[in-house]
Amino acid sequence: MGVLAFWWPFAIPLITVLLAWKPYKVNRHKLIRKKKRERFRRTRKILKTDYDRLVQKGLRYYSDYRLKDFKLLGRAGWIFNKPREIGSIEIEFKEAHNPQEYQKAIRRMCSFWPPGKGGITLQRYSEAISEYDQPTLWSEGTDTYRLVEVELRDEQLKLSYELGKYHDATDTQEAFGFVSGAGASLDRYLPRDPFDFRARCASTAICTLTLIDSDPPQFIYHCRSSTAVHQGVGQFHIVPAGEFEPAVVDPRVNTDFDFWINIQREYAEEFLNLPDGLNEPLLDRPDQDHPSLRLLAELQGSGDLTLWEYGLGLNPVSLKPEILVIAVLSPLAGKRILGDQLLDHEGTKRIRDFDYEELLHLIESPKTNPAAHALFKLAWRDRHRLLSNAPQ
Repeated sequence: MGVLAFWWPFAIPLITVLLAWKPYKVNRHKLIRKKKRERFRRTRKILKTDYDRLVQKGLRYYSDYRLKDFKLLGRAGWIFNKPREIGSIEIEFKEAHNPQEYQKAIRRMCSFWPPGKGGITLQRYSEAISEYDQPTLWSEGTDTYRLVEVELRDEQLKLSYELGKYHDATDTQEAFGFVSGAGASLDRYLPRDPFDFRARCASTAICTLTLIDSDPPQFIYHCRSSTAVHQGVGQFHIVPAGEFEPAVVDPRVNTDFDFWINIQREYAEEFLNLPDGLNEPLLDRPDQDHPSLRLLAELQGSGDLTLWEYGLGLNPVSLKPEILVIAVLSPLAGKRILGDQLLDHEGTKRIRDFDYEELLHLIESPKTNPAAHALFKLAWRDRHRLLSNAPQ
């Protein structure tokens, strides 16, 4: 009884504390989950509205690898000193070596993602985007061609690819941009060597600047939509631009392992009302399967559409490889491909006269995408090679 008498005055406060602890713990976890969601949405907003600041941050961090005069990363010789015909970049398709080799990068960044439904922490950036910020243009687990090696020998660029998943690229490459926007340590989360392609799923964009060789010549760009894309909203970008990827999930992926075939699809989707992604297996000649693709092949064959490759650069935010291409359309090709369309599913297209003042405005604008910035400068540099009516 003596012991009970001693402890009895402390019993009621102790029980009160214990009863209060569980609700406190639950409320604390709710608060943490709420803060993670708020941080995710805040950082996503930075990626959409303040992308140029992240571009400059990436260029400073990888300053040793910046390509001179451009807002891209790369090695000497990756961007050509004069245009080369389409197909000059050699590409090789390899069987997948180790598709799990970039899982370490995915796991390293999983602490950034907020809890999903039921309070379970999401493990991937793509899952968090799907849960809280899904744009209208959002692929669900599609295949992509994954760059694994770049070789430059005697000024010849050779790129080796394996098959990968689009969302694996989101969870590695695009997640680098999120980490930067969140203000986290770049040394901890970003690769020291931006050319270590096997440390991420390096999906590739093919960026094609469209010029019309009219009098005066014109060019096309667009302003990226606030609802259609998941980053770089409001950016000025060239059109068409798209992923280097198979048209369908099909064992015969080699049938459209070709830059020009992918560019045809992008033109057809942007201007000729072809659905985004073909819905049937590709045959031996994808350019003959659809009237819109056949039209583009015919225009190239007649010389009314000419394509020039300019090489490769890496986006300084995501480290995404980007193939630089300029397409020159005759007035006839321009009319047949473009028609009177000014709206597209990623933003608003704009057709402008190809003159110095117009290009200078875009080159100097912080809203211009890094790949578009490079193509505008290259087009002006080589205007007399590309256009019969080039301005002085």
